[in-house]
Amino acid sequence: TPEQGMLDFPALDPAREWPWWRGPTRNGVARSDAKPPIRFGDAENVVWRTPVSGRGHSSPIVVGERVFLTTADEGAQVQSVLAFDRATGRQLWQTEVNRGNFPTSIHRNNTHATPTIASDGRQLIATFVNNESIQATWLDFDGKTIRKQVVGPFDPRRYEYGYGPSPLLF
Repeated sequence: TPEQGMLDFPALDPAREWPWWRGPTRNGVARSDAKPPIRFGDAENVVWRTPVSGRGHSSPIVVGERVFLTTADEGAQVQSVLAFDRATGRQLWQTEVNRGNFPTSIHRNNTHATPTIASDGRQLIATFVNNESIQATWLDFDGKTIRKQVVGPFDPRRYEYGYGPSPLLF
């Protein structure tokens, strides 16, 4: 079935949620019966827009009534996870995950918040490179840090373009 990627996660609804990079089927395709708009403009087919502090390349994920994404303030060297209300776009919270210890340089077009968050429907998993390591942080839907763990080394001198892989749940 198209929802194959979500079968192990009963807290998720494949008809309503986009819980990780490339969506519920992990192929970038929404439901086959979806009829998304094909035209956009300043006031055409836009439900809401909201400013986001910092810079990030992560894709947003949608779980329940919330939209989550990551951002990084390069000047302050802060990596964060943000939550927005799905219906209104109002920012609900921003949780600082790391402060300081950014790689000294990455490709000028990359950011320090490139990986997309993943969710099992009960918690969020965000990954960032910080202090020459890949760090995974688990948060609840209210932005409280549940756990943080170094999951591997990362040598920014060897991988000068920066870090981009998003967590994969299975």
